[in-house]
Amino acid sequence: MTSPTQRTMEACRQATCGKCPPWLKESRPLVEKVEVFTKYEKTRDLLGFIDVVCYCPPYEIGIQATTGDNMAARVQKICNDRARNAWYWLNCGNTIEVWGWRKYAKPVNGVWWRPRIIDITEDDLHL
Repeated sequence: MTSPTQRTMEACRQATCGKCPPWLKESRPLVEKVEVFTKYEKTRDLLGFIDVVCYCPPYEIGIQATTGDNMAARVQKICNDRARNAWYWLNCGNTIEVWGWRKYAKPVNGVWWRPRIIDITEDDLHL
């Protein structure tokens, strides 16, 4: 089984995130994993919540990848615990999304795993 981060990176490379302009689908957006494994911690995310950065002109999207069941906890973590970091990211002209992956009972166009995507805005943050 692939991880939510791997699924997110592949979906971004395929330009299926919905934000990419049609012309970019041929050249593919630049996708980079920014989650790192450290010696003492299991993982460390960029700004404490970003797993994947998708450079999709004119957007730069910071994505928190997770399972469908953990979406609410991740949104709460960003809006409460990491609100200051999220505010800086958003005020630099970037966007934040939480992608919750879930395996569905029936495939759609041959795809079993599909994400639910939640946009985080400045209004969502509890500063």
